[in-house]
This record gives sequence, C-alpha cells and structure tokens, in this order.
Amino acid sequence: SFYPKRYVAASMGITLQKNIRPGVYTIAVQAKDGVGNQTYETRQTFTVE
Repeated sequence: SFYPKRYVAASMGITLQKNIRPGVYTIAVQAKDGVGNQTYETRQTFTVE
C-alpha cells in the first residue's frame, strides 16, 4: 500500500553468562524511527533464579 506500516514486527533475545548471579536485573531497549524522527525507550526487569 501507499502508506508505510504503523509498526514492524520484531523479536529479541539475550544470552546470559553461566556464572551470572541470581537476582533482579533491568534491560533497556531504545528504538529510533528515522522517518518520523522519534525515539522510544522502555526498561523492563527480569529475574535470574
């Protein structure tokens, strides 16, 4: 279609070192829209048991 998609489907993964200590960690992801000149950042916590 003429108009660009409102979003692009994506996924990601991280590989942790085997010796990482159990605990709560935070990951930050930043995405930049070069066409619309906008930036979005989110921070999410995850737990290593």
